[in-house]
Amino acid sequence: MNIKCILGFHSWGGCKCTQCAKTRDEEHGWNGCKCTKCGKTRDEQHDWTKDCEKCSKCAKHNDEQHDWNGCKCTKCGKTRDEQHKWDGCKCTICDEERDSQHSWDGYQCSQCGKTRCPKCGGAVTRVGSLFSSSGSGYGCTKCGWRRRKCGNTNCEGGYLEYVGSLDGYPDCVAYSCVKCDWGGSGVAFHDKEK
Repeated sequence: MNIKCILGFHSWGGCKCTQCAKTRDEEHGWNGCKCTKCGKTRDEQHDWTKDCEKCSKCAKHNDEQHDWNGCKCTKCGKTRDEQHKWDGCKCTICDEERDSQHSWDGYQCSQCGKTRCPKCGGAVTRVGSLFSSSGSGYGCTKCGWRRRKCGNTNCEGGYLEYVGSLDGYPDCVAYSCVKCDWGGSGVAFHDKEK
């Protein structure tokens, strides 16, 4: 340590001695709530612009600075689980989803993409179809319902329902998509298809 500092003759550069780094509580170099020289903080001029709950300069927490538009803060984007604006199963403000008021289009909700079995309401997953294991079918884990995927490449989530047997071809059946009305025919490989 410098002999002058030991004797109490510091070389002050604002709030901090330039020789020994001792600090004093005067002549701070404030940048908002934090001194740029010694790091001391004060409870004024906080910066809440990047995060309404945390000052970007000193990390102080504050819960009362949000500017709520329903469920979402317009300043920082934080969401809360109240004041949602529901359009069916999806909030139009924050995109949160709820498990009610779905818009079922076939086995899939057109708003959130959730799937359900049209027979029992159970969970539907992609499975091998009734004649293939390539993932070209849908199946219910609860009741065993299974259907072939629609053959129309523009139809997302559609599945085929049995329409009837083809005249003169007892092992062939006609199908129609429940979503886009795409039709097809083929060999019935499973009793559930007849």
